[in-house]
Amino acid sequence: MAVVIPSGDTVDPAAAGHTITVPTAAVARGLAAGLKTVGLPYVWGGGTDDGPPDNGCPRGGGEKNSCGSTVGLDCSGLTGWTLANAGFRVPTDSASQRAAGTGIPRTQGRPGDIIGYPGHVAVYLGVIGGVDYLLEAPDVGLRIRVEPVNWAGADTMLHRYWS
Repeated sequence: MAVVIPSGDTVDPAAAGHTITVPTAAVARGLAAGLKTVGLPYVWGGGTDDGPPDNGCPRGGGEKNSCGSTVGLDCSGLTGWTLANAGFRVPTDSASQRAAGTGIPRTQGRPGDIIGYPGHVAVYLGVIGGVDYLLEAPDVGLRIRVEPVNWAGADTMLHRYWS
């Protein structure tokens, strides 16, 4: 199975247009859905119950930029939406997503695994041109993007919800 990294101003040019090999058809569906959100704004709480981009009000409760007219995803909403489209349910917040799933050593990471950081999660996309890449919703004021992984501060294990 293969998925193409889109191009755009929130995609690292070295990754844009590259095809990544994914482990299953389900994970390919999930990553394709996640990559369609590239460029959307980060919205605190966006992606209620592993759902599509929204204004974040049910989960964000008016904090930060939730409950407004902006539609997008936060980090755990993006990982949840991506994996829901692959047919997997994951917890709805970053801490719970990091605490669950099967721990996978970074060296065995595959596209569709979750990278965890304190207070943050992202979707691992694999190696492109010798560089590890991720799909992430970084923070308020920024947009969903594809960029090289910064392993500093990341969990030592990736989190896998698919088999």
